[in-house]
Amino acid sequence: MKALISLLLLLLLSPVAFAQDDDDGAPPPKAMPRAVAPVSAKTTLRARVYYEDTGRSVRRTSVMLMPIEGGGRDLSGITDNEGNLEIKNVPTGRYYAFINAPGVVSPLAYADFRKPGREFLDEAPPGFPMIDVNGISDINVQIGARRGGAIGGRITYANGVPAIGVKVEILRKVEDEYLPVLPNLSALVGMYSGGGSFQTDDRGVYRMSGLPEGEYIVKVSESASHGKPDTRNGGYGGGFETMLFGGSSMLNVFYDNAFDQEKAQKINLQLGQDLGEINIIIPDRELHSIEGKLVAAKDKLPIRNAKLTIKRADDETTEERGVFPKIPQVAYTDGKGIWRFNELPKGTYKIVAEPENSDFDAKDQAYGDEPVDPSEMYNAAANRASNAANAVAYSSNIYGRDRIPEKPPEPKFTKAVKEFTVEEKDVTEQVIEMSFGATLSGTVALEKPNGLTGSIAITATNDKDITATTSLWLYELGGPGKAVKPQDFRLDGIASGKNSISITPSGQNSDYYVKSAASNQIDLLKGPFDFKDREVFANIRIVLASDVGILKGSVIDSGRQPVSGLTLTFVPTDPAKFATATYYRTAKTNAEGEFEIKLPPFEYAVVFIPARTKSQDDLAKWLTTAVKQAQTFKIEPGVTSKASIKFDRPK
Repeated sequence: MKALISLLLLLLLSPVAFAQDDDDGAPPPKAMPRAVAPVSAKTTLRARVYYEDTGRSVRRTSVMLMPIEGGGRDLSGITDNEGNLEIKNVPTGRYYAFINAPGVVSPLAYADFRKPGREFLDEAPPGFPMIDVNGISDINVQIGARRGGAIGGRITYANGVPAIGVKVEILRKVEDEYLPVLPNLSALVGMYSGGGSFQTDDRGVYRMSGLPEGEYIVKVSESASHGKPDTRNGGYGGGFETMLFGGSSMLNVFYDNAFDQEKAQKINLQLGQDLGEINIIIPDRELHSIEGKLVAAKDKLPIRNAKLTIKRADDETTEERGVFPKIPQVAYTDGKGIWRFNELPKGTYKIVAEPENSDFDAKDQAYGDEPVDPSEMYNAAANRASNAANAVAYSSNIYGRDRIPEKPPEPKFTKAVKEFTVEEKDVTEQVIEMSFGATLSGTVALEKPNGLTGSIAITATNDKDITATTSLWLYELGGPGKAVKPQDFRLDGIASGKNSISITPSGQNSDYYVKSAASNQIDLLKGPFDFKDREVFANIRIVLASDVGILKGSVIDSGRQPVSGLTLTFVPTDPAKFATATYYRTAKTNAEGEFEIKLPPFEYAVVFIPARTKSQDDLAKWLTTAVKQAQTFKIEPGVTSKASIKFDRPK
């Protein structure tokens, strides 16, 4: 949700106004001077904002400067009656100008929202020059407003009644996937006000303007709660986000009246083109349910209070992606392990089951907690947290006591995944079995204990998904500079089958790296491994070393120009070390194309990993070839090296 929160802050901190055409012409944009390096905030930016197609001024509308490099904050101003803009105290940096006028296309429209944070704006979209500011000299620029295309129409039910308040998604093709498009900040206002951009109005009408050129499909979703209401959150899950975006409804129709995305009619849109008759009829159709029981594979006893999520079997998207979160449809098992999903059209679905815990209740002959009345949820959660904290304090040596021997806890359930096909009738009396996963346990220690704060993440990943993960906070015992005692870790619920184990310190530019991670049973750095149910690997010792080296450098293109905002991935050239993400490190170039990164003392190759890689196996195969063709760098312990990296810009 970081990108969503970022854009919300942009709206809250910026004045919102709407533009009107003016009769005045505007001269063609002038070339913008190249910025220099000093860090300052004394520049005054003066601009003339005009419509590119008519030359008329864009009056009384807000314009935002979003920093791509440097700057550090978003700045905005409002054009006057002549379309003139003035923003003072602009810091050194490189900026995009966002014209917040309906119908105007902005750099946001070309963004790839699959990327985290603000990385969706790393690559310069076509036709949007960046404004370079040196923080010292005032600048005068011309900012052209480009009219985008528009798609609109009317959504009705089979009997001709308007479909009021249904969700409409206008999806633009990016690489090999259709993604939601956000033309400009005005469209974001429409989304949060329930306007026609994302929902039909009281006549069933929708319209989105300011769209970039490209190939589109249109998707309509009726609001539906397919799962059992989640009384813990006062609804069926998602809270505020669900109210804004709705759940991931299975009641979808694509233009032109198709149920499957593959059969949707493609729409080719040009800048300035207005397609106003993209109408869709929501058909009457028979809906069904899937219900069953969740049990332990070991003894077929029920698992209570477990969470189940459902989505279409061919849906490979994650639950949350950038600005447009995907709120899952959720159901919970009752006291007898029973679950149910309702109002499902024909199709094949994937259900993922995850238990709240794996505790066994001998009295009730069931696993997991008995579902609690909503009024008691807070007290129950508080009691569990208190008991867990007391157990940790009692059994640890935080207070200088000897650790008290305790019986190893039972293995934990791993996620269960099962597909179901709905055809002409309800699917009933189904059984999903959950197995106990494998377990890794041991300690994390420093090679030279000299004080550390931070954390590490330990993750098990199979070919398709993360099957188990845990994080461990490493603390300074006795204050900075004091020895850090080994910390216990435990990774439960690793799915049976082949898994890779990655161990990554917090922060990509960490002073620490994993030097070894092994016991007499297993070496975690030599995976992947074929794990079995209830298999336990204990006494693993993870050793973190701090003898990193530093690589400083710059990235230039074929024209010897610096490449800014580029993410570099450094991967060991040793194939045994890039089997997992343990030693991957990333760096991002600044406005001058420069970067600096701390790396373990290995030989590294710099690669540019494709945005979409279907599986870990696919990534490993891709790396095998890419590393052989990449520039390489030898990193020595405690040594700072320099490098110049060449990058061919995509054509």
